[in-house]
Amino acid sequence: MRHTQLRSFHAVAQRMSFTVAARELGVSQPTITTQVKSLEQEFGVELFVRRGRRIELTETGGGLLDITRRLFADEKEAADYLNETRGLKTGHLRVGAVGPYHVTDMLAAFNARYPGIYVSVTVGNSRDTLRDLLDYRTDVAVLAHVDPDTRLVAIPYRQHRVVVMSPVDHEFSSRRSIRARDMEGQRLIVRE
Repeated sequence: MRHTQLRSFHAVAQRMSFTVAARELGVSQPTITTQVKSLEQEFGVELFVRRGRRIELTETGGGLLDITRRLFADEKEAADYLNETRGLKTGHLRVGAVGPYHVTDMLAAFNARYPGIYVSVTVGNSRDTLRDLLDYRTDVAVLAHVDPDTRLVAIPYRQHRVVVMSPVDHEFSSRRSIRARDMEGQRLIVRE
């Protein structure tokens, strides 16, 4: 059984005319007749009863028409889905990030431009976020830093300053800025 046989049968069954079906499919009427006859012969069934110039579906033909209606509706749905996905109208974007702060503005802009795309965000440390990207659990990752890797394309998005937080009674609490060398000898709690 070939797709062209089913397409020919379906067109004839929808229009109850070999001639009209041929015109709709852009082929000759003998081509349609050959396709339907070969389908009937392949399975040893009769799909149409021919009464002079009129045709009627047999019970088997009616059952097959129910199936081809679903088949071609699903085919159309698949084509529509792929066309929408190509145009970024629907889909799912999985984002990995080291923190929500780094992606909030970017995702708000993306959502405004592509409202039909569902976006999910997984927040984790750099190692886990990178692993998820390489294992295809996410589609894109937003990281503070990534070492050169031939498997990845890294595009700088934004630069953020490193922020130091301290208790109010710490010597740094009254400063507006701190140099890296000022941190020597200090106890630090870092995220990663």
